[in-house]
This record gives sequence, structure tokens and C-alpha cells, in this order.
Amino acid sequence: MIKYIIVFIILFPLGAINSVLYAPALPYIQQSLHLSTGTIKSSITYALLGYTISQVIYGPLANIYGRKRMLITGMTVAILGSILSLIAAYSTNFNTMLISRIIVGLGAGSGLILVYTMINDLFTGVRARQVTCAAVMAVAFAPGISSIIGGYLTHDFGYRSCFICLLIINIIGLSAVFFIKETYKGNKIKLNLKEIYSGYKKAIKNYTVLKYSILYGLMLIIIYNLVAVAPFISTYQFKMSASRFGTVFFFSYLGYASGNICVMILVKYLKEKQMIKIGITIISMMLLLMLCLDYSSRLNALGFFIITFIMLIGIPFVIVNSSVLAFKSHNDKACASAIVNFVSMAIATISVTVLGYFSITNTKSLIFILIGTSIAAILINFLFKPENGKIKVVSSNTPLLEPMN
Repeated sequence: MIKYIIVFIILFPLGAINSVLYAPALPYIQQSLHLSTGTIKSSITYALLGYTISQVIYGPLANIYGRKRMLITGMTVAILGSILSLIAAYSTNFNTMLISRIIVGLGAGSGLILVYTMINDLFTGVRARQVTCAAVMAVAFAPGISSIIGGYLTHDFGYRSCFICLLIINIIGLSAVFFIKETYKGNKIKLNLKEIYSGYKKAIKNYTVLKYSILYGLMLIIIYNLVAVAPFISTYQFKMSASRFGTVFFFSYLGYASGNICVMILVKYLKEKQMIKIGITIISMMLLLMLCLDYSSRLNALGFFIITFIMLIGIPFVIVNSSVLAFKSHNDKACASAIVNFVSMAIATISVTVLGYFSITNTKSLIFILIGTSIAAILINFLFKPENGKIKVVSSNTPLLEPMN
């Protein structure tokens, strides 16, 4: 099983890597192509769009053609998109680059949904949570490492080298798939669009799946808006170079990895809902601290990235346990995985798309966006309780915090 876990760790973060590695280069691509801040950030939006659409494609097809075959298909698409990105970078054609980012997202997104599905094929209970933590930890390290690699590549070799690196990484991802066997042991079904629609309809009508998909998506809003906005804040407000930003952002992102380690340790002692509450509390407290420091003009680059580090510790508490609760509540794991990832990625994509119309280059605007996201997470988690297939809204007489027994 170790071989499968290693392959899962390689494949699971590929979507994030393809979205983040070139992020330190965005201000330089902007200057090179004479684009606005909002326009250049749309490249991340297009990658997320492809990533989101992919989540409803691979789930049902994995029940028809098998998990492994669909992983091979997805990674091949990602490689083709990477080649087109490289062509666009050298031809300085931004429209072609946007198309290529959609294709990369469509391909690399297969890793996210199919790894989740394969984990649930192979593991159950506490072991499933531990393996999910290991896979999510790869996502924790991947963006940080990607940012430092992208920063140094941009600084030393120019922004085009980032796309060469992404092509190599996607080729490695495709190669890794051939080291594992098919995990789906059920009867493969014929392609039936009506049944696929019915499966998705059942999953999205499962309010437990829907609630925790939304919570997952709110955490992704925090992550992807940090990825999209932090390079510009660092360049324009903190006057940092691409290489320095990549290094500092890497150490900040270690908070996400630290959070995953905490979840792996606490998984035997705390229930999923208890850990979700802990995660939301950590995030909210750090955002309030950042707001206070910013309004008192005491928020410098060091403070911003230290608070970001601690805030990111809380995010895996929510993401890991939300995904586990969603999958546990639905029998069709492939459809549940597709809906969880589609809804969460759709929320993140809409957020990045809307914010792309605004030139956010300072901490104050970012803080208000993240605080709004945190408030939404609190309301969704504490006020909406799935009960017998319906959403129950907690009344004012109902205590929001349950005893942590």
C-alpha cells in the first residue's frame, strides 16, 4: 500500500502546482505583456475553471472505464495543455495562454477527484482519514515548494522557465500512474448520461455532502486568493523580489503542512466536527489580529507572513474533516467526490474571477475578503445542521457550541 500512497502524494497536488508555480512570475508577465493586474490574474481563474469542470467529468467515467485509465487520460490532457502554455509563453500570446490554462486544469484536476475516490476504494475509517491527511499534506507542501521554485526560476531564467518546469512535472505525474493497479473492484457500467445525472442529483440532494462541500470551498477561497493576491502585495506594498517572495511564501505555507500533521496526530482523539470548529477558530482569530495590526499601521511583511503561517494551520482542520464527513454520508464515493470537488472548486473559481476585476495590491482589501469568508464558514458550520435529508437552521435558543466529549 506504500506504493499507492506515494503515487497519491504525487498526483493529488498537481492541480495546485499547476496553478501556483508560476504565481511569482505574474507581475513580470504583466509587465512583459503590458496587461492590467486583473487581466493577468485571470490566468489563474481559467486554470481553476478547467479544474472545476474536470471534477464532474472524471467521477462517473471512473466507474465506467476505471480509475487508472481516467488518470492516464487526465494527465495526458495536462501535458498537452502544458505544451500549449509553453508555446503561448514564447509567442507572448495571452489568449492562447488562457486557453492552455483551461486545458491544464481539465487534465490536472483528475488527480484531485480520482485520488480521493481511490483512497475510499482502498481504506476505511481512521486509516482513510490518515491517508487523506497524507495526500492533503502533499497539497500543503506543494504550493510552498512551487512558489519558491517559481520565484527562483523567474528571477534567474525568466518567467517562461516556469512553464517548462510544469511540463516536466506533469510528465512525472503521468509516469507515476503506471506504477499502480486499478482500485475499482465493482462492476463497470455502460455510459448512461441519465444515470450519471441521477447519481449527481442524489449526491447534491444529500445536504451533508452539500454543507461540507461549501465549507471546503470557503477554505479554498482563502488559499487561492492568497496565491493570487500575495505576489502583488509583496511586489507593490512590501517591495519584495520574486525570489524573495517565493522563499517567504514557502515558509508561510509550511503552516498548512503543520496543520495536516496536527490533524494526523489528533485524528485518534477528536471527532471530525470538533476539529472543524478548531480550524475555523484559528483562522478567525488570525484574521482579526491581522486586521488590528493593519489598522494600527503595524503590519509589515514579517507580520503578514507569520500570521498567514498560523492561519494556514487551521485550514487542514476544516478541509480534511469536511471531505471525510461528506464521503461518509454517501454510498456512491465517485459521485460524492465529484460533487465535493466541483462545488468547492466552483466557489473558489467564482471568488477569484470576481476579485480579478479589482486591482488588489494591498493587505487591507485582502483582509476584508478573508474575514467575510471566515464569517460565512462560521454561519455554515454552526447554523446549518443536516438532519434527515433536510437543512435544519439552529434557532437562537440552541447553543452553537456543543460540548467536546
